[in-house]
Amino acid sequence: MNRGLPDECALVATSINQEGFKAMHEVLFKTWGKT
Repeated sequence: MNRGLPDECALVATSINQEGFKAMHEVLFKTWGKT
């Protein structure tokens, strides 16, 4: 954890992580759902 990061950067990183996680989950769901 880098406490040197401003809150804004932390929020942006968190939102990017959430979007990336949702996108990855959708891809995995589509891939496994076809089986």
